Amino acid sequence: MEFKRNEYKKQILSEIERFENSIKADEQMLEGIKDQGTTPYVLSQINKVEERNNARLIEIDTLTNRKIELEKGNLDDELYKIVRQENIDRDEHNKAVIQKRLDNKELKAEKAKISQDFYKQNLKADRETRWSKKDMQRAYNYYLKNLSYIPPYIIRNLEEMPNNKGYIFRGIYCYGSLPSEKNKPVTMFERQRGGLLIIHEWTDHEYKIYHKKDRDRKVFKSSEPRKKININLDSNII
Repeated sequence: MEFKRNEYKKQILSEIERFENSIKADEQMLEGIKDQGTTPYVLSQINKVEERNNARLIEIDTLTNRKIELEKGNLDDELYKIVRQENIDRDEHNKAVIQKRLDNKELKAEKAKISQDFYKQNLKADRETRWSKKDMQRAYNYYLKNLSYIPPYIIRNLEEMPNNKGYIFRGIYCYGSLPSEKNKPVTMFERQRGGLLIIHEWTDHEYKIYHKKDRDRKVFKSSEPRKKININLDSNII
């Protein structure tokens, strides 16, 4: 149990550090725009940052209290439940491995074969569901981890960009805050090392890629057809 306490404590400290880094990044962004004077845009940004940082401070207080409760041993019942669930998951995994080995053996009777096939289908469906949830959780954790590293210039530009334009940062799609432009493609900018800018452009029927270096004109690189899909461009990522 002591190992589990230490593991959970590391998770709490990591979350606190992430929130503190986010606060620091926002404060640095404000320092960069305060020189622009007390314009409506600057005041709006200050208000937004203060609201975000106040929410982060509340989260830090909550996590700090949980760390204190953890060190007092008041979260042991919760940790015991987690450990029990992990043991159950491990037992299920071991059973699945054993069953898979049994499934590879030739069945002697047709009835047994039908029964085993049915079991395998259900086992596969359950496993795929579990892995799908884990994949979604990993993707969400990745998003939260990298959100605070988005450069301030991207955040500023998004405030003035329509919702069908934006940036790709470490695989995170960040769309503009303004209403999307009608009958215009979805255009995303992705900055690479060495000053290369990759421009992604989607229409209902085609996906195009352009490259742009420094002040040079953008150069067409490739295109591919795509099926028409419905995209809700009126929801922001950040």
